[in-house]
Amino acid sequence: MAGSGPDVDGFTGNNGTATAAELSYPRGVAVDRNGDVLVSDGARVRRVTIATGRIAAVAGSAAAGSVTGSGTAAKGTSGDNGPAVNALLTNPTDIVIAGDGTVYVLEREAKTVRKISPKGVISRFAGTPPPVASAPSSASTAAASPPPVGSVGDGSPATEVTLGDPAGIALAPDGDLYIADYTGNVVRLVNTTTGRISTFAGSHTATEAGDGGDAREARVYAPTGIAVDGTGAVYIAQYGGVVRRVGRDGIISTILKHS
Repeated sequence: MAGSGPDVDGFTGNNGTATAAELSYPRGVAVDRNGDVLVSDGARVRRVTIATGRIAAVAGSAAAGSVTGSGTAAKGTSGDNGPAVNALLTNPTDIVIAGDGTVYVLEREAKTVRKISPKGVISRFAGTPPPVASAPSSASTAAASPPPVGSVGDGSPATEVTLGDPAGIALAPDGDLYIADYTGNVVRLVNTTTGRISTFAGSHTATEAGDGGDAREARVYAPTGIAVDGTGAVYIAQYGGVVRRVGRDGIISTILKHS
């Protein structure tokens, strides 16, 4: 459907036939309401239009000075509140698409989730990117304190909270966004109406798995991925061969465990 085959790494072929295009590092895939396919590819997000078989950029800049190697885009976190195709992304991994066409892009390395509106405008939706290292100025050599990590910051705007290592995202039936935070040992929930973040599952003080109890009081170790079914139940993959389920009532259970 897309990509010109193994041993070919790049970003050529944009606006052409998808099967003749080079892909840099495809990771995440999602299908929009029209049946077209979005792919996170290197430092870009690209769309394959099924009806025509052609590929085009959705996000990630190819402006002069931002391209390295064989047509692959440079990394970055700039361009918010402007056209997504002019923005810089940092190795987008997971992608989910809301019913209205809004696209959420997880940038794990940048510890952020970006949002692309149906009109193609990009903004930071959750998380704060790590500071860029620079030489200390003569005015001050003190580093700014990073925002809180993990479940700290509940009730705050999601853009003011640091995510430890966001490994996966998923949409709830009502459009809110779940974020599996691998090193935070939690699953966060961002209300897409208010933009505020809360802890959905996982507690730093829990010493037991917590099955049969409130998911927010359970031990959720290193969540690596997340999915939501049609009833709104949430499934959390954990490092070590464990899958947990959180029902609509907020009760957590283990449904799969490596023996």
